[in-house]
Amino acid sequence: FGFLHRDLLGPAWDALTAAPSVVAVVLSEAMAEAARAHWDDGAAAVIADLGRQVVDAVTPLGLPLFTGWRAMPVPPDPRGAAAVTVMALRELRGDVNIQSVAGAGLHPLEAEMATRGADFAEFHGWPEPYPDPEPHRTVLDAADAVTSRRMAAAHAVLGARLPALDAALAALASG
Repeated sequence: FGFLHRDLLGPAWDALTAAPSVVAVVLSEAMAEAARAHWDDGAAAVIADLGRQVVDAVTPLGLPLFTGWRAMPVPPDPRGAAAVTVMALRELRGDVNIQSVAGAGLHPLEAEMATRGADFAEFHGWPEPYPDPEPHRTVLDAADAVTSRRMAAAHAVLGARLPALDAALAALASG
């Protein structure tokens, strides 16, 4: 949500007919069902094990979406567990990136323009005029480097097992 215009979020939040925690459970269950239908058991088991070790080792300071997904119930089967774990890892990277961009002093719209341009800025609710992205690319590159370093540090808990996680994720992505 870090790169969405605030006026886009308010109406969506207000339109919820169920508590956000209920919506998260429904999404988690749907993701687990999709994983059960499409993911390989072996790769999913590796992700559920090694990915969860990464998730569990992170100190969640200032990582609200990650913290929420880390707290989600983990299904007992490898595919369902992998789905929840992948989402927690996704939100970890998202929260870390938001922190890195904010720490670099970029406004969310500047980062959006330097990353994906006017079409996504409009899609994410930002009104025109849009800033020129060029002056922000170098700062964004530095923020992305910080994100990459922090994510590498989070995954360092796996040590020599990191390539196994990478291979399992690649197997799911290609399958």
